[in-house]
Amino acid sequence: MEKIVIEHFEERFQRGDYISWKREMELLPKDLEGRLLEVGCGPRLTYFPGKLEVCGVDITPELIKVFKKSYPNAHAIIGDAKMLPVKNESFDLIVSNMLLHHLVGINPTKCMDNIKSVMNEMKRVLKSDGMLFIREWIARNYVFSFIMFYFTLLCAKFGLEINSLDIRSKTITFFLNEKAFNKISLGIGFKTKEIESKDWKMPHTSNFPKIRIGRNVTFLLHISANQR
Repeated sequence: MEKIVIEHFEERFQRGDYISWKREMELLPKDLEGRLLEVGCGPRLTYFPGKLEVCGVDITPELIKVFKKSYPNAHAIIGDAKMLPVKNESFDLIVSNMLLHHLVGINPTKCMDNIKSVMNEMKRVLKSDGMLFIREWIARNYVFSFIMFYFTLLCAKFGLEINSLDIRSKTITFFLNEKAFNKISLGIGFKTKEIESKDWKMPHTSNFPKIRIGRNVTFLLHISANQR
């Protein structure tokens, strides 16, 4: 599955999708110091860090090349988010922007396992008093997540693109619902606070009614005091 995900983002890069791509999280604090890690950084940082020392990790080599050119003073690493190649408790701030729904496996259960693995890794490398910001599409219910996973898997298998639904070649997605996200976070040992939310409506570009299917949510996570 990782190979398909890499091919998907390489194709987006070749089409020029990232030329004007913006990933800012405006609600992040502006006066932080220390070390920042963006997991699944792609070619652009979500947070423009000021005094922070920056490290970006992404599984797609082509995007890391662009990242290096954009931020010559940052540390750019090609790596799997499920096995982050960094030391324990080494970052004050971690950012994950629209990463979780791309951590797909052969079925929804494996997708959930991958998300748990990545969030465990982010906890491992986050300092005890650090902050983790996660921005993610959160589905209204599990049924939608289940349908979208198998529908996008089928489209990827046959190379289908449906522009009206924003489904591109080799796009496979699995969206958590709020209950699943909170269950995973608490199970790992995170305290979760929602700091921003916007309605998520789909399809974006078709003539069908724009039905609310979830939310675009930014979460702030802290490690629970008894979980270290």
